[in-house]
Amino acid sequence: MKQYIGLAVGLAMTSGIAMAASDTPTFNSLDANQDGYVSKSEAKKDKEVVSNWKAIDVNKDGKIDHAEFSAFETTKMPMRGSQPASGADKYK
Repeated sequence: MKQYIGLAVGLAMTSGIAMAASDTPTFNSLDANQDGYVSKSEAKKDKEVVSNWKAIDVNKDGKIDHAEFSAFETTKMPMRGSQPASGADKYK
């Protein structure tokens, strides 16, 4: 029973993260021509990507690949898991 409750809590937390992230453009939505890169003109859809272009384009090739975009997304998310979810400790 405890395993199912833990699974339910985990899924609820994951879906919350997904909902929060759904407001921001994904790599695939920015990569309009689906060539596997986000160009500077494609990035104009997201002001945050434009303003952080130099930091995101780590290899300085003038385009952002999926790995560079993922690394940027990871660094801009707040650290999660530093505190237990509300009420989660009563199921231990």
